[in-house]
Amino acid sequence: MPAKLTLTHKLCLAVLVPLSVNVYLYSETQRQVKSLEKQVEELESRRAEASTANSIITNVVFALQALMQYKMFHDKREKIEFDSYMQKMHDDIAALEVLLTTKLNDPAAASKIHFLYAELLHSLKESDFRPDADNQFGSFFEDLERNKRVKRAMISLIETLRAIDKKAKIAVETGVVAETAQRARFRNFFDLTLLLNSLFSAIFALYVSQFIVRRVTAIRENYRRLADHQPLLPSMKFDDELGELDNSFRAMAENLEAGRQAQLEMMQQIATSRDKLQTVIDALPSALFITDSEGRVESVNKFAKDCFNIDLNYFHEQTLTKLFQLNPEMRANFISMLVRETVSAPMDLFAVTAEKELVPVKVSTVCFDSNDQKKYLTVVTDETESFRLIQAKSDFFSMISHDMRTPLSTISGVLQMAINGAHGKLNEETSERLNVALNNSSVLLELVNRLLQIEQIAASDIELNPEVIDISEIATDVVLLIAPQLESKNLRLINEIQSQSVFADRSYIQEVVINLVSNAIKYSPEGGEIRLSNKTDDKQTFFEVSDQGPGVPASKKKTIFERFKQADKKRDSKIGFGLGLAICKAIVSQHGGSIGVRDADGKGSVFWFSLESRNGN
Repeated sequence: MPAKLTLTHKLCLAVLVPLSVNVYLYSETQRQVKSLEKQVEELESRRAEASTANSIITNVVFALQALMQYKMFHDKREKIEFDSYMQKMHDDIAALEVLLTTKLNDPAAASKIHFLYAELLHSLKESDFRPDADNQFGSFFEDLERNKRVKRAMISLIETLRAIDKKAKIAVETGVVAETAQRARFRNFFDLTLLLNSLFSAIFALYVSQFIVRRVTAIRENYRRLADHQPLLPSMKFDDELGELDNSFRAMAENLEAGRQAQLEMMQQIATSRDKLQTVIDALPSALFITDSEGRVESVNKFAKDCFNIDLNYFHEQTLTKLFQLNPEMRANFISMLVRETVSAPMDLFAVTAEKELVPVKVSTVCFDSNDQKKYLTVVTDETESFRLIQAKSDFFSMISHDMRTPLSTISGVLQMAINGAHGKLNEETSERLNVALNNSSVLLELVNRLLQIEQIAASDIELNPEVIDISEIATDVVLLIAPQLESKNLRLINEIQSQSVFADRSYIQEVVINLVSNAIKYSPEGGEIRLSNKTDDKQTFFEVSDQGPGVPASKKKTIFERFKQADKKRDSKIGFGLGLAICKAIVSQHGGSIGVRDADGKGSVFWFSLESRNGN
């Protein structure tokens, strides 16, 4: 399978190729520059060789000339010039030997020069031409062997130096030609390489513009087409990153198109649902008002129009307060007040219809966001029927209070008088029947009193007189009051209440404790134990009554505090009406506390209630 060239690979190749060309060009340039430098250095050495050889020849000639003048005329200046030329020749010979050995790689020539120079010095010393002898100068051509030897040594040295000079000149001429050719080749190579590199750069630029840029432009065009909901250009048949980008974009476009279609369908469903919702809203048995934060009404539903005989024009730039009978304090910031006060429960108000009739209503308001603006939905429920039921209930309890409690009290009094012999002595059977009647009338009277009491408490009609009290004092009083009831079942009442201050009505809290203890006595077994205890945290005090009775089923733990609700009807109906715990709950709730029951650690239940702690303040 052929290797896949990605866009990254292609770009890397596009960078590496000119980089490689530049590296090769640089290395070749360095090589040729070093070669030229070597040739130039060799040319300089050859020039130095020729110059030194000529200098030596010149010094030999001038030295011999000065020596001859000295020999002929014995002029000391000639002797000094002879020594000077000889010293220069000595230095040039040494320099030439070093040059031939180290730079021109010709040690044989250097050895020959050294030998000939030594031979010249030796023959000169042994001849008549030696400068230290006070002899008369003769002729180079005298037939004296020692003088011939000087001549031969000088001629050999000069010829050798001329040969070296000639060889150096030939090498210089050849080197100059080679250097010129090398420079021309280097210039041609550099121009060609630069041309190729420029050509490749141009081709790469054309490739980028015609290949990569064209494909990027196609992708950009597809973006525009997608935004305008137009068909996309044909797919790119490439396996590199741009091809993958094109495929990913097409997949995204398909998803977006599918999403757009789904959105259109959803909008259609929303429109349909909105119509249905509007139908449902219009059918709701409550009036709905949408307002802004200032209370200006923006929308009303059908029920509001029918119930209060109003429409949106009814308010005519007035706020929702026009609908209600309000005092001046409530009209200010009415919507904010509704939102704050109706979080847990609706508010009871009176609405005013277009005909100026008062309608009892319950009102609640919630805030919601609409188009980045806060709107308020106010729900107004007609409570006319509930008001009538409440009134009927009040009339019913008034009837019980006046029409039932008074006759029952009278019946109980008459029965007590009869039993006590006010109407003559009664036989045993009659006395028993009258006692049964008295007991039943007492039960009925207690039931009526309980019903009136719990209704009074639930309706918040009781007047609390709260004060800072110590619950240990309440517990002590209850123990004294309840003690006679313990004897019949041989029960023990253990008081573990610690001193703790609460803010409450003493008489009502005492009644709660008596009810809870009485309830524990009813359900405790013979010889059982009842325990009073308390615990306190930073804010609340908990009063607990523990017994060893049968306990309360989990399913009944919440309902036994409601009216006429008992844990076991067959068992509990014989010893109560199911109103005691409801009265306790109503009293504790009036105090802002809580009440409940849980299982004891062993057998039985723990009934508890909480009040606000005051810590003596």
